[in-house]
Amino acid sequence: MSFKKGESTTDKALSHGEQLAKIYEVRKMMGPIADRLPAICSEASISRYLRARNWNTKKAGKMLKETIKWRLEFKPEKIRWENITQEAKTGKIYRANYHDKCGRTVLILRPGFQNTNAVNEQMMYLVYCLENAILNMNPDQEQMVWLIDFQRWNTSSISLKATRETAKILQNHYPERLGIGILYNPPKIFESFWTLVKPFLEPKTHKKMKFVYSDNSQSQKIMEDLFNMDKLESTFGGRSSVGFDYEAYGQRMREDDKKMSSFIDSGCSPAYSPAYSPAYSPSIMSELQQLTSDHCSEVSDEGGCSSCDEAASSNLEVVDEKVQGQPHDSKDVANDCTKDYGSAGRMDTNDSLRVASLWHSMHAISQQLSPVSGCFGIELLQADTFDLHCFQSLTGTKFFVVCEPGTQHMESLLKHIYELYTDYVLKNPFYEMEMPIRCELFEINLTQAIQKDRVALLAR
Repeated sequence: MSFKKGESTTDKALSHGEQLAKIYEVRKMMGPIADRLPAICSEASISRYLRARNWNTKKAGKMLKETIKWRLEFKPEKIRWENITQEAKTGKIYRANYHDKCGRTVLILRPGFQNTNAVNEQMMYLVYCLENAILNMNPDQEQMVWLIDFQRWNTSSISLKATRETAKILQNHYPERLGIGILYNPPKIFESFWTLVKPFLEPKTHKKMKFVYSDNSQSQKIMEDLFNMDKLESTFGGRSSVGFDYEAYGQRMREDDKKMSSFIDSGCSPAYSPAYSPAYSPSIMSELQQLTSDHCSEVSDEGGCSSCDEAASSNLEVVDEKVQGQPHDSKDVANDCTKDYGSAGRMDTNDSLRVASLWHSMHAISQQLSPVSGCFGIELLQADTFDLHCFQSLTGTKFFVVCEPGTQHMESLLKHIYELYTDYVLKNPFYEMEMPIRCELFEINLTQAIQKDRVALLAR
């Protein structure tokens, strides 16, 4: 089994000359900024953005402009080891001191070793690690490998906000940088979380993620094909006993910081550092904003400037911000998404369809919360940005409510919803030969119950 730099179907369909033409078209879209930011507007860089957008020049151009704007504001090349020492202490993310057999940099991620709650600082550390991985890439490589270790991972490790921001940063600002991601020995409950996360990932990113289990010989073959087993840590089935050493790693990073500074001083940072070259004045931001405005106007004339990455990154925001306080029987999702529950939030059709797909994933989580048939009661899953209350009836019907963390009296609300369900659905369920559930009165009383509950919460 060999791993080579892959080509998309579109790559194969386009000749080298056609690809170059598209690269030059995107570069032209950048205007004078392209000459002032030669690293990020290089052929190799633009090619990555084009591949990420299936060689659609308008989408790739928009994506590149947004990355330039982000880099000017975030200044990732300015982050130094001293800025992120607290985040790095447990080794939750670190660069391995070896490459895979293809010469790709290896980043090790250990979400079970999370030691902070501040998502902004966590993202700063993630970006620092990504920049460092790029800095240490072999000249003939532009991708990295992620090794994700699930030691100590449990449901308390879940942060949807951090997941959303990680996906957004990786997909929007580091396109085509991930070669393959190895999910090593994930626990059973993670499969439910992964089902929830998949809609937030672009198809290309999702296909690069591989589940590997130490007790599966076929899975282990993937590791043997990818890595020198003498260098690979024993945690991942390798023969090396070397683990994370904070002091030694800090020394390595300080040396890399010096290397990054020398690249910046020479104006040729491999991680493209537009904010640091003396040739780049603050006026570049206004030029970029004008270019972005012109681009969106052009695309909107052709039918809108939304793209698949925007839809993917917004899915979690839909869950976080728009469905709080909305109850759903897992058997009928899309229908309730369009209901008007007063101050509980209102969604358009597109948002409703997105949320409907996510509820099936949440139902998978609810199965983990109450997996035993014949039992009943309420269970609670707590995440950073929401609480998920699940109620299972004696017959196995599940109801669940997503609400803000710490919201009180959800148990009584769920019990009341179940009473309404039994009164208005189970006692009078059929009215046609096809026997669909008749639930008009249930919906009316459900709406009233939700509105009453919201008013009561506001009054407290």
